[in-house]
Amino acid sequence: MTATQQEQALPGCLACEVWNARMRHVQDALQVVGNALPDSIAAPLNRVWALYASMGDGDLPCHDRSIFQRGYWQPMREAATQVLSAMGAGAVKTLLADFSR
Repeated sequence: MTATQQEQALPGCLACEVWNARMRHVQDALQVVGNALPDSIAAPLNRVWALYASMGDGDLPCHDRSIFQRGYWQPMREAATQVLSAMGAGAVKTLLADFSR
């Protein structure tokens, strides 16, 4: 997904939506089933989480619609693409949906 596609896919404050709709569930998935995942999935998923967790508050300003245009998001997109390739988009959506309940 490109930066523009990410911006268009999330309503409202991107920083809040990224946490609430995506990253919180990635963290939950890693904590609950991370050890059971094959390395081809766990490694890029852990990389996505590590990259997100390394960001400071200044990297995620509320109501800034341009955060995905910043360079530090590209490695996260690349790692997320690896997860999608390893699992398939449907399986990723199902996994994250299970943790959003």
